[in-house]
Amino acid sequence: MDERKPWEQMEGEPNRWYQRFSAFRLLGPGRSVEAVFRKEREAAGGKGRKPTRHWYGNAQVWQWKPRAEAWDQFVRDEAEAKWREQIMGEAELLARLSQMARGNIGKFVRIGPDGHIDNLNQSEINDNGHLVKKITSSEGKTNSIGIELHDPQSAMQMLGKHLRLFENRIENTEPASVAGAFALPADVLAPSFLSVYRDVRDRRHMEYLLKGGRGSTKSSFTSLVFIYLLINNPNVHGLALRQVANTLRDSVYSQLVWAIETLGVSDSFRCLTSPLEIEFIPTGQKIYFRGADKPEKIKSIKPTFGHIGILWFEELDQFHGPEAIRKIEQSVLRGGDEAWEFKTYNPPPTSANWVNKYVQVPKANQLQHHSTYLDVPLEWLGQAFIDEAEHLKAVNPKAYQHEYLGDVTGTGGLVFENVSLRRITDEEIAGFDRVTWGGDWGYYPDPADFGPVHYDAARRVLYVFGEYRAWKKSNIDLFAELVRKQGLLPNDLLILDSAEPKSIADFQKYSVDGVPMIDDRGNPKLKRDQTPIMLYGPTCRGAEKGPDSVKYSIKWLQGLTEIVIDPERCPYAADEFIDYEYEQDKDGNFISEYPDKNNHSIDRVRYATNLIWRKRGQ
Repeated sequence: MDERKPWEQMEGEPNRWYQRFSAFRLLGPGRSVEAVFRKEREAAGGKGRKPTRHWYGNAQVWQWKPRAEAWDQFVRDEAEAKWREQIMGEAELLARLSQMARGNIGKFVRIGPDGHIDNLNQSEINDNGHLVKKITSSEGKTNSIGIELHDPQSAMQMLGKHLRLFENRIENTEPASVAGAFALPADVLAPSFLSVYRDVRDRRHMEYLLKGGRGSTKSSFTSLVFIYLLINNPNVHGLALRQVANTLRDSVYSQLVWAIETLGVSDSFRCLTSPLEIEFIPTGQKIYFRGADKPEKIKSIKPTFGHIGILWFEELDQFHGPEAIRKIEQSVLRGGDEAWEFKTYNPPPTSANWVNKYVQVPKANQLQHHSTYLDVPLEWLGQAFIDEAEHLKAVNPKAYQHEYLGDVTGTGGLVFENVSLRRITDEEIAGFDRVTWGGDWGYYPDPADFGPVHYDAARRVLYVFGEYRAWKKSNIDLFAELVRKQGLLPNDLLILDSAEPKSIADFQKYSVDGVPMIDDRGNPKLKRDQTPIMLYGPTCRGAEKGPDSVKYSIKWLQGLTEIVIDPERCPYAADEFIDYEYEQDKDGNFISEYPDKNNHSIDRVRYATNLIWRKRGQ
């Protein structure tokens, strides 16, 4: 038998006509004899007239159409074999094929010499009409023809039926709600999450605890599988939660919008920001967004049909303990048997944290999964991310182990385990060339707290070497004390708590106008003309804040190689940093919240370093 492939050169086929056939074959499913003719004429510098009968005759003699279709089938078979090896079966194949089918609208029309639609390709419509939703035409001056294809979801279902991909398999291999429906392509999932996706698809568990370090793509996976479940379960709505409501838009909402765009289903979703909500247009299903700090808004959710069956607790460790989680679950998961919960978080460093205790008591319907950036393709993260991880690994292995590998590295509830208390010598201070000041406002009973720090970026070491604390002092008295006795100079930078813009404005005015220099008796020092000698102050500005700024700045401080505090010069700062512990719930479990008490020195250190940790990648 002749073992040549149909698309290879046939016996007796002239080289010139075989080259023309090859060009025809490589045009893809929307190919035409006219397109090959025009391309050849343009290459030769001629104008694109219609092909002669000679062209059509040779195309028929050398069987261009069936040979090209054999090539198409070969490509599909090769792709299917590859997908079956790397992905999860027929559902993914169906999703890919539907995208291919919808992407080739040109196969249903004939293009005229002028590049416009000339006529319908009736033979293609007869063969692949299952993909065509509507054909419109209008006669007259425009004589236009329009074709509308099915949306992606319908195209998948139609194509699945047409290709009979799931005949005699649905009952035995996959749940009815998944078989032949929307599926996640493997190339959007990190390899470590393929098994988790299979588990979700096969409904083996209800609760998924997804923990890991920075860059592990656990939140990306959750957003993708969230959309997958919503599309495939038409009576189920979704709810995405954070502890603090004002962090929703820049986290879970943005992540779900990204997932919708990545999966190519943006046309089927309506994403609103006021109220914060996402709707699946074909069914009216909704994704709601709520903060646990406003429990009344969680209880007020009442879908017009179906029930809430998909929950996502993002940054689980920030929620106020297991009891708070249970209350949300009890108030939301009602009215249906279908339910999935996803709980994503970076494990807190201390083993005493409630979430680290929670995972020690696994449940039968719970799957735990740990991921790191090492499981993710390099091109997804970028070399800059890898370099930053390797740098931290070299200078602070413990911080690297916690931040990037997601390991529990502490034993108690201390927030700062990288503090060193020692004398900072005058010689060291004289060499500090990156000094900034921070200021935390207060009057009584809370004190005002000011002081300088120096950051050694090369070694990732922060030095806290000065402190001024006062009660019941006016702004002018505070400023005068800082300038006269604490050494604040005009070329210094003072970053202040932006919660008091009027106080910042006062300091800025005093810096320009100055304050009188005084002698040992407290009297103003005078010039020869008897006018006071003035002292001028530093550049003053408010700290840049925003959602999660407290959390982010403290994490930055935790990630430093060392925080060196001079306990003689800075006794209040030393006490605060070494005693500062995570918040506890009523049962004594540590939660990932930072108490807003006994932290005045900590706050002014955060403000002093505001311009450093606000930079991306720092």
